[in-house]
Amino acid sequence: MDPGDSPFLFTTSLTNTRYSTFAALSFLLYDYLLTFDVEKRLVWNNPWSFGKILFIFNRYFGSLALTFNSVMLLTSLPNDSQLCKGFRMWEGLAVMIAVMSTEVILMTRIYAVYDRNKLILFVMAVLFAANIASTALIIYVGPPGGALSLSVYISGCHVVDRGFSYFLCWLPAFGFETTLVTIMLYRGLRTRERGLNSPLLNVVIRDSIIYFLVIFTALSVNCLIWGMSPQTFNVELSGCWTIAASCAFGSRLLLNIRERYYKEQSFIAVETKPLFKRETTSV
Repeated sequence: MDPGDSPFLFTTSLTNTRYSTFAALSFLLYDYLLTFDVEKRLVWNNPWSFGKILFIFNRYFGSLALTFNSVMLLTSLPNDSQLCKGFRMWEGLAVMIAVMSTEVILMTRIYAVYDRNKLILFVMAVLFAANIASTALIIYVGPPGGALSLSVYISGCHVVDRGFSYFLCWLPAFGFETTLVTIMLYRGLRTRERGLNSPLLNVVIRDSIIYFLVIFTALSVNCLIWGMSPQTFNVELSGCWTIAASCAFGSRLLLNIRERYYKEQSFIAVETKPLFKRETTSV
């Protein structure tokens, strides 16, 4: 459907995309405010490590990406300009990076709860590489996104249509996320069967399930919008929420694990501390 056939519906869908992006950015910034004190105590006051670098990247990539997207959606550049064409390629890449950074967090937690099992790490690494390759193949080798001249109707860089097959790019993430949560649940069930109870493992499993449900919902909405909506319904509407959800819940996963870990370490230190100091007498 050409925008000229229904300019009101077309401009409304693009305006809704702007509102959706601003709302996703506001949600992410609000989540930062809620957890900044915990972040300062558990992350910034501790030495540098791979986990700290991973947290900082996951924590701040989403806000920077959504801020940039908001600016590009408000720009007065023609939609068929080279910069807008590059921006449309960037949007798909930004969603991939946000989702996959959280997947790396989950992979490191799974590797830890499986006692650093090299076979588990190898299997996850192979599946992760296949996930990246198949998603990139669908996004960048598949049918290019439509870029109609929108200057008459609305300013800003927008994706009009990626083609019906483009919704398939979310399916590899579906499969990989399901595999990760299944591996984590299996570990939890095996631990309970042995009569063991690990509060830290319980936190990891709980947050992994919550993240899976959130990202499953976000990916499902993306598939529905990109696969079933008419061309006038802008496909950018839900991608911003995938970025926000991945970064927010990925960061909370790391914060919750660190908080539980430090609590256990403090408890162990108190339990092993002698009740009375040994008195020494000088001769």
